Amino acid sequence: MIRVAVIGLGIGQRHVRAYMENPNTEVVGVVDINPQRTQEVEDEYGLPAFRGLETLLDNVTVDAASICTPPALHAPQVEQLAIAGVH
Repeated sequence: MIRVAVIGLGIGQRHVRAYMENPNTEVVGVVDINPQRTQEVEDEYGLPAFRGLETLLDNVTVDAASICTPPALHAPQVEQLAIAGVH
């Protein structure tokens, strides 16, 4: 079982649904700065939702992540995930 997180819940909500349907993945958390989006995903799927990547990494074990934020934000998020040992 691969423990995944989804970072950014615009297009990322599609990633959440796809992971939820995959028997080999477990969504262990989602991140978005928009509290309405995190609340919607938390309510619909019962997933832990976080307002920041650091908070997610401090609270759950993640094997892999989908980064679904605007492209300008990817590099620092990839770096933070790589330092944490996440693919």
